[in-house]
Amino acid sequence: MIYFLLYLLFEVLLSVEIASIIGGLNTFLEIIVSALLGIF
Repeated sequence: MIYFLLYLLFEVLLSVEIASIIGGLNTFLEIIVSALLGIF
């Protein structure tokens, strides 16, 4: 469980960095793609 929370925190920080570059909609898509990769 703690690893999932750490991954989620890292994902949010990474997504914020990406969001400042590519914008809102692409950020949403990036979160979905990385979440799918994180599951597998």
